Amino acid sequence: MHKSYLLLILLLGLCLHLQASDTLFVFKKAGKCGYVNLANEQVIDPIYECTYFNMIVDVDSTEFLPLQKEGLWGILDTRGKQLLPFKYEQRMNGLDAYVKFEQDGKFGFTDISGNFVLEAIYDDLGFANKQGLVSAKKDSLWGVINVQGEVLEPFNSPKRIFYQDPNFGNMSPDIRFIRKAGKLGAVTTEGDTIIACQYDALSNLKVTDIFGNTQQPAKRFIRAKQGQYFGLYNEQGENIVPAVYDRILEFAGKYFLIRGNTYSFLNEQNLVEELPYEGVAVALSPLKMPYTNKSLVMVTKAGKYGFFDAANMRLIDPVYDQVRPFKEGFAPVRKGEVWGFIDSTGRQVIAPKYQRVKKFSEGKAGVQLNGKWGFIDTDGKIVVPIQYLEVGEYKHGLAGVNTAKGQWEKTDKVQLVVLSDSLFYKKRYNDQTQISSYQKDRWTYIDERGQRIIEGQFWKVNDFKKEGWASVENWFVDSTATGTRSGNRTGIIDRNGVLLLPVISDGPVQYNGETFIVEQGDKRGLMNASQKWLIEPKFQRLQFTTNDKLLLVKTDTGFGFVDTAGKEIVPAIFDEIKPAFLSDRTYTPGQPFPSPQLYVLKKGEEKILYHLDHGPITPLCKVLIPKRSGQVYFEIADDGGFYLPDGSFLGIEQPAGVDLFRGR
Repeated sequence: MHKSYLLLILLLGLCLHLQASDTLFVFKKAGKCGYVNLANEQVIDPIYECTYFNMIVDVDSTEFLPLQKEGLWGILDTRGKQLLPFKYEQRMNGLDAYVKFEQDGKFGFTDISGNFVLEAIYDDLGFANKQGLVSAKKDSLWGVINVQGEVLEPFNSPKRIFYQDPNFGNMSPDIRFIRKAGKLGAVTTEGDTIIACQYDALSNLKVTDIFGNTQQPAKRFIRAKQGQYFGLYNEQGENIVPAVYDRILEFAGKYFLIRGNTYSFLNEQNLVEELPYEGVAVALSPLKMPYTNKSLVMVTKAGKYGFFDAANMRLIDPVYDQVRPFKEGFAPVRKGEVWGFIDSTGRQVIAPKYQRVKKFSEGKAGVQLNGKWGFIDTDGKIVVPIQYLEVGEYKHGLAGVNTAKGQWEKTDKVQLVVLSDSLFYKKRYNDQTQISSYQKDRWTYIDERGQRIIEGQFWKVNDFKKEGWASVENWFVDSTATGTRSGNRTGIIDRNGVLLLPVISDGPVQYNGETFIVEQGDKRGLMNASQKWLIEPKFQRLQFTTNDKLLLVKTDTGFGFVDTAGKEIVPAIFDEIKPAFLSDRTYTPGQPFPSPQLYVLKKGEEKILYHLDHGPITPLCKVLIPKRSGQVYFEIADDGGFYLPDGSFLGIEQPAGVDLFRGR
């Protein structure tokens, strides 16, 4: 299998609606390469060597396009106009169009017009980066210079110095960070020094709102690190804050400075004001409400807790013995031994009177009184009677409740439940940590009116999913000649209280709306709604895929695929099978999942790209990461074109005998 035949290009980041004029694609014809746009219009003639240096070109962010012709390099623009003749032996940096040239065995730079930028006095040169920094070799040793020839790192390294400092990624348009003798400073684009080279790190502070959206700050600052401490400069090079703080961060549009247990902020006059609190748990409890952009953080003072509104610089007085994060606009607060709720302004909306409370969920919160639980609404009205031993939270209109007969009793530090119909109990320390896990409770579900949807009772119930079903569990004890086995078994229930699958699975159940993956012992099989085995439990692992007719399996010999009757479709011989795009680098949460039908099958060093509907795409496509995103493109290296997700081909001529979505 030759893995160079296909390249799979996955474009990352935010889904953008790319227009034909925005993007160019490499295509090949008679062994030479050119470019077409999304409308399949030829933009650059196929007369250049196929280096695949730029396979997908984003016109908006690319001004210069380095290409190779008859062994020599030149530069075109993205409309196909020649900017620099094809006479250079090495590829130049297309970003700033600095062209490396050789003269009498030494190297220098010219600009896009052929004017000398850097005199040819170096043994070797790297490419100039965005900041005009260049790795240079002189007298057999490497250093760093800028494109004006100034030495930033002395020539004393036997190895080439690569400039990949992450601090260079947050450049202000008018300021460049520079380095001399291992220290960072800043200059204007005209070359005027505004910060001397004395810091270990420099970065531009950006403002993000509570939802993570980057905003243009009214005032821009440069964060400077000296040793382990941080300070701030403005863009004029004035030292606003000395480098004496442990951390400097932005939150809700404000800049906060932390030094030990002291928290300060930068006011409108760029002066440091100390916050009168012993601690600020920044971002511990952000308030997220529709149509608001408020940011509340927990603060402490003299052993009491409150909240600080970082956006409005407003305090909710620290007068509570305990507080919990806001949810749905309300925060649980404790005074003495009882709990209540406040809103985002600090107004007490539900007076502290409950032994314990849960956070609001779907407009209701669980509350405990006299050892029993019920639910209240946001006005404090009891909407579900306080009669249950325990309650969960409302999810999709249903909540789990424990109907066991008994009550909670509190000793010095322990919550103990006494059950009249059970031999088991449980207790908690500090209202949080569960000590015992073996109990025989009576859990069921209620709707929004507090009515039970099922009379059956379980050892454990789980939240309902949006599809309208939930898993329920019961405890079991099996005694055999070989010993006693105990644990919990799982079933599936719908919103009407109907057991779609009895509580028979020895482990978690997967359900796709029609069939169940059920565990028996340590093996898994597939069962239908009539409790008939479609696949006997024989696999170590069985998992649904995005194709409702194929399941991923694992046996003693490896991973593979079977159909819903258990017939082997892909032999279980692979070391690993995983979705081709399931990773943080290739999938943006909240965006449409790109081509979920594609899986990578790996055996040793060999890989196969497998499409669940159409079978193997051979040989394997390789994943690259261009700058822009929006769709998935499949590149056929040998044929020099691209397939779009709908199967249409970009590249002037359709390659003979190749159909990406049906293999070869």
